[in-house]
Amino acid sequence: MRCIGQGLESLKTFCAVMSLPNPVEQKSYDVINNKLSRVMKEVPEESMKRAAVEENSSSPDNLLTVSGDDTWKTRGHSSLIGVCTVIGAETGKVLDREVLSSFCKGCDSYKGVKFGIKYNKWQRAHKISCRKNYSGSAGKMEVDGMLKIFNRSEKLHNLKYSNYIGDGDTKTFNALSENKPYGDDHLIQKIECVGHVQKRMGTRLRKLKLVYSKKKLSDGKTIGGKGRLTDSLIDKLALYYGNAIRCNSTSVKEMRKAIWAV
Repeated sequence: MRCIGQGLESLKTFCAVMSLPNPVEQKSYDVINNKLSRVMKEVPEESMKRAAVEENSSSPDNLLTVSGDDTWKTRGHSSLIGVCTVIGAETGKVLDREVLSSFCKGCDSYKGVKFGIKYNKWQRAHKISCRKNYSGSAGKMEVDGMLKIFNRSEKLHNLKYSNYIGDGDTKTFNALSENKPYGDDHLIQKIECVGHVQKRMGTRLRKLKLVYSKKKLSDGKTIGGKGRLTDSLIDKLALYYGNAIRCNSTSVKEMRKAIWAV
């Protein structure tokens, strides 16, 4: 039931409807949940440690190239929960993650007045299990999450994330550059993700198609339609554009030539 966001009361209802025996009592249910919670924390941490060792096997100087990105619980920029991850470029495995939450069910469930001796006592007791660890906008979660991950990489894995493969959003990289998690002697370098560059090409073409959808061009026709700039053609152009970059990564001249050929 926990997998679908339901608790003990929902489990009792389900058992009653299905004519099944009553489930465990609240105390036993909490014990089971605590064990699951502990295991669910220990297993990924151990997995990330092994992934870091494997990733570092190809970089004996403890300098890694990683990619980082963020995802939110809900779409848009109003989500209360976000997850930042750092992935090794060689293995494709997660090396670290940071969960940011600006919401806590326990805090939200507190119905008393939020001041005074009683509230302060409750707050001290609740602080241990409080899920809220972030205050700010959803859009800034990626920046703050990545800063935390990079700042603890040496302590956690004895590694430095020297090259950062970004998604085109400069806010995160700018924050890392200003923060300098590894000091002035070791600045982080940014590597553009070709996949995101390719994606931006498709986005720009679709925007162009939308802007000129009702306008006649010099030949008297609109930009879209059969034999014109269709969604299918845009997908192909974006794919060829990305391949032109990937196949000529060692020569700017050849890359430019291949891109113009597209």
